[in-house]
Amino acid sequence: MSATVMTIATLSRLLAPAFKDLYAGAKGQAEKAIHKLSTAAGVKKLATTLIKIDKVKTIWSAEDEVSLKKFYYPSKISIDDEEQIVASAAELPDGNLVIEGIVGQGKSIFMRYLACSLLENTQVIKIPFLLELRNISTRRNLLDSILSFLKTVGITGGEETFAYLASSGKTVLLLDGFDEVPEECVADIILEIDHLQTLYPELKIVISSRPQSHIQNVVGFRILRLVPLTPEDYDPFVQKLIPSAAKRTDVVDALNGSPTDIKGIISTPLMLTLVIVVYQTEKETPLSLSEFFD
Repeated sequence: MSATVMTIATLSRLLAPAFKDLYAGAKGQAEKAIHKLSTAAGVKKLATTLIKIDKVKTIWSAEDEVSLKKFYYPSKISIDDEEQIVASAAELPDGNLVIEGIVGQGKSIFMRYLACSLLENTQVIKIPFLLELRNISTRRNLLDSILSFLKTVGITGGEETFAYLASSGKTVLLLDGFDEVPEECVADIILEIDHLQTLYPELKIVISSRPQSHIQNVVGFRILRLVPLTPEDYDPFVQKLIPSAAKRTDVVDALNGSPTDIKGIISTPLMLTLVIVVYQTEKETPLSLSEFFD
């Protein structure tokens, strides 16, 4: 994915052809909704919302939003016991997927990256719908969340429009954080997800979750595991965070010289980032796990 920050005008231009194609096959409420989006004003509204997917707050910029492209370190996933860097959503295996990773392994950032990658081509072929499942509640089910998202980006027409978009083969549904669904809602959400994949086989569904969540047991979803970081990742990872070559060398040398028990926990982007923060504050890496957590 290009390091260039995309503008609303550029994204609007890339989205326009996709909605012209969608409008050509739409009927009823969907036709009315897509017609609004196929106008310059409609596409701009959608682009204005989708472009926010690239904006995040991090440990390094807790107060200001930054572009994901400026700090993203490529995630690796395990596919059939082979490790592979995923440069875009187009490189994912076919079918519906569960992206599995432990806490701090960058699942949410990876999901945002996948969504952004769908908007980075010379022409947008598939439109990402990215939803955070932590917003699910006993009064707000998955369909409610999907329709609310569509309304936010300017897509009206309710279930009829969603059904058309889901059947078109031009959308990808990205559901982040299945493990954050309240326990009392899990069974119902699984039924909804299973219902969606049955009704709309053309709709690609990608869900992120921690290990041993119930979603991994749903038939029809292939599990892809995020690969832990290794010492070989230290230098390229730190390059994303520290521009100064001299400072970067100091940090990487300190990381490589860390005790074994500290190296053992530096296997996720979150933990590696925290160790870097500690080093920049203390000018040394902790000598033990207890010292690190203190």
